Amino acid sequence: MAEIQLSTAGLPPYVREYETIYVLKPEFEDPQVLEVIEKMRGLVAREGGKTIKISNWGKKKLAYEVKANQKGVYVHHIYVGPAKVASEFDRNLRIMDPVILHQTVVVNRQVLADSRAVEVDSLVPPVKEARKDRERDDDEFGGDDRGPRDRDFVPDDDADA
Repeated sequence: MAEIQLSTAGLPPYVREYETIYVLKPEFEDPQVLEVIEKMRGLVAREGGKTIKISNWGKKKLAYEVKANQKGVYVHHIYVGPAKVASEFDRNLRIMDPVILHQTVVVNRQVLADSRAVEVDSLVPPVKEARKDRERDDDEFGGDDRGPRDRDFVPDDDADA
């Protein structure tokens, strides 16, 4: 039986690429979120995988209430490795108390481990600009207190000429 040759990184030459999105409880602050992220990064490395990119998407509203939470901190994790990496990743997410939701998807079933370069992580959530309330301009309707529908229609006699 032929043995699989290991690449220079210690991974088999062909591995799977996974993408996991997990949602943490909304009361978690940045240091606590970073702690969970680093734990999951270490788990991927320990199980023989390689983390490609981690993105902290910040606190967002959930589509529906989950475990009495209406919001959550979203984290997007892309990694490559053998199948055991994803199963261990999911197992750890299931038993972690701060995780309220998670989902893993196989992005590519056969990718060269060395072909996927590590990208820069974005661990600081994006800052949304506060919406500025639009002030109503008093001259918006020609300086008149009435709206455009309240004005009396006066036909222009010169319009036919």
